[in-house]
Amino acid sequence: MVAFGFGKTSYGQHELLSRRYSVRVYIIAVLMALLAAPCFSAQTVNAPELLRKAYAAEKTTAYSAVVEVRTAGGTTATMKVWSSRGRKRIEYLSEPVRGQILIDDGRALYRLNEAEKAAVWMPTPEGSERLDLIFRNYKVTVEGTEDVAGRKAFLLRVTPKQPPGPSKRLWIDRETKLILRSESFASDGTLKTASRMTSLTLNPKFSEGLFRIPEGWRIQKPPADEQTRWTASELSKRLGIKISEPGYLPPGFVLEGMYLVRMGMMRWEAAHIRYVDGLNSLSVFQRPLRQGPGQGRGRWGGWRWRGGRGPDTEQEAWAVGGVGRLIRVVRPGKMYIVVADLPEKELRKVADSLP
Repeated sequence: MVAFGFGKTSYGQHELLSRRYSVRVYIIAVLMALLAAPCFSAQTVNAPELLRKAYAAEKTTAYSAVVEVRTAGGTTATMKVWSSRGRKRIEYLSEPVRGQILIDDGRALYRLNEAEKAAVWMPTPEGSERLDLIFRNYKVTVEGTEDVAGRKAFLLRVTPKQPPGPSKRLWIDRETKLILRSESFASDGTLKTASRMTSLTLNPKFSEGLFRIPEGWRIQKPPADEQTRWTASELSKRLGIKISEPGYLPPGFVLEGMYLVRMGMMRWEAAHIRYVDGLNSLSVFQRPLRQGPGQGRGRWGGWRWRGGRGPDTEQEAWAVGGVGRLIRVVRPGKMYIVVADLPEKELRKVADSLP
């Protein structure tokens, strides 16, 4: 399991602000589509137990596969995946990032930069998914069986108990319980990502070097203070403002953690409070207010930032996987940015509840 979930350092990744920002966005978007027995009829399958086994199989089953991925914007990619004991190696087979290699060593995810002989730490996409919260907030049902990559699979659907909310469709191999195909949808029904194995080889012979960073390469990581959890009092002292949580959260969301991040080209320090409900995440960023152009009177009981598209806005949207909404709210002395894949009405309620 990768140490730090996606979204925790979305503002703080200096790599995302480099000249190759668009390529990194492409890589992470495509990566988001990968999740991270005897035959029974669909009517007799215990759907929650099947989902548990599917998540466990990804960490215990050794395999190699060719996977086709489609993202929300219609971008497609083909990749080769090797997996063993929770570790993964992913090599892109299609443009624009043919030859790009990612390594998940079970603790962290790295992008290999051959030109600089460096392994670049990357945020991971599935940090909001927790089985305990999925079972609490979502319905898990089996809808039938289909063939994927020449194998029999159960079709599993995960939908919110209190719509609207994100949803998933998973095709789970009847024999190994591996997820052979998946589709993830935003709360408005928009397809976020889709992946499909086109070939699968079980228990291949692996070289351990597949899952290791090449010897002699340097590792590029964000500052240590961006990799740890903070308390509200610690962040308040660091930033010089009172760090506040919203008075209202949509049903099912729980606090996942508080983090220090650095925003945009200016690298302004900010607090990131992150909530999850099993499939979805809600982020509340807050930092000291710096007066400047692009601010004006807004709705929702305060001042609202009205700047155009830019590095900050791109990363805010990326905090919810490229699909979602954001609201900027200014209060005396500080600015909030609320980001989530939620209906606008719900996002406004969260923003209105901020002191």
